[in-house]
Amino acid sequence: MKKAQSQIHESIIVIFIFSIIFAMALFGVYRYNTLSVQGIQKDIEESRSLSLLNNLPGSPLIQQSELGNEKEAVDTLKILDLELNGLGFRTIEITQTYPEVDKVECNSDNYPGCNSYIIYNRVRQTGNKNVVSIPVSLYFPLTKEVKVGKLTITTYE
Repeated sequence: MKKAQSQIHESIIVIFIFSIIFAMALFGVYRYNTLSVQGIQKDIEESRSLSLLNNLPGSPLIQQSELGNEKEAVDTLKILDLELNGLGFRTIEITQTYPEVDKVECNSDNYPGCNSYIIYNRVRQTGNKNVVSIPVSLYFPLTKEVKVGKLTITTYE
């Protein structure tokens, strides 16, 4: 009877140890998969920002056009009424860089005496951020002037 009981105890201990090893391996696989998914998500958001940076200036939503003829400039009047949705946690801003003007966020009341257009703004307070930008031409239809600006996309992780 004692030999049978000791074999049962040994079997229980072996099963318990294997269960602990299996749980640790399962946790390791879970952790590896979680980190892989986070890395893939970061890469997707980065490529989405670069795609926006590449395609937004040529989009009919903000591109300058006269009588159907499209120009290679961003129409600042179109920016004032633009509403974008569903772009995740990011900020899209166009800033006039030359000639320099006081840093004032543009709206319909102070246009064109301003230099910063917030196109989309959904900020995440925690985590890292990735900032990408390109130069753009800004067209002011009221004064028929073209000025230099910078399109900046800040992505929050």
